[in-house]
Amino acid sequence: MTDREPFKSKTVLAAGAAVFGALAAATTWLVQVPYPVPGFEFLRFDAAEVIDATAFLIFGPEVGFLAALVHWLTLNFLPTALPVYGPLLKFLAVTTMLLGMLVGYWAYTHLLTGRTGMNGGFTLMGVFGLTSRVLILTPVNYLVLVYVFNAPNTAAVVNPYLIGIGIFNAIHAVISMVVPFIVTGALFRASPELKAKAWITGPLRLRSAMRSSIARRNGNKSLPQ
Repeated sequence: MTDREPFKSKTVLAAGAAVFGALAAATTWLVQVPYPVPGFEFLRFDAAEVIDATAFLIFGPEVGFLAALVHWLTLNFLPTALPVYGPLLKFLAVTTMLLGMLVGYWAYTHLLTGRTGMNGGFTLMGVFGLTSRVLILTPVNYLVLVYVFNAPNTAAVVNPYLIGIGIFNAIHAVISMVVPFIVTGALFRASPELKAKAWITGPLRLRSAMRSSIARRNGNKSLPQ
């Protein structure tokens, strides 16, 4: 019989954080793809974001944010066009995306439980994750442009930069969330035990428990008195 208790053990969570943190560190070291847009070549598509989001979906926020922290620490040791600020902006990009996903998960759990399946949850998390990342990073990037790069604070300079950065963050957010959604879906189909324990499937467990409880009550009512 499959044990349907979710990943709650501190030992399991610590192991998950260690594994996914190491994967994030190795991936960010090995896989960074330049953004091929003139004027924005300093930006990179960082595959480690996929690792961070996958850890978040399987083990929950604690492990996801720890993986993002290891990811950020590793970036500080890599060559970058913007030391200190570059890795920090990446950390903010990932954490704001994960926070948005957490808000989407809350909405899925409290507003849509029993009305939609896991794909509905993924959709809500994706929308909130992308929106949170773009909305929060836009003013942060403005401050970096004006006060770190010392760029002229004019519409002709600021607007194209913020629009370009916003588009990049939106594209990166889509990649960083859609790929983990696909990967975890495939893992869950291959391993029902993993699906039964993963953090993201909590609402499905709740819905199953509610249905079982209702079925038991209905069964008891039908018994002869």
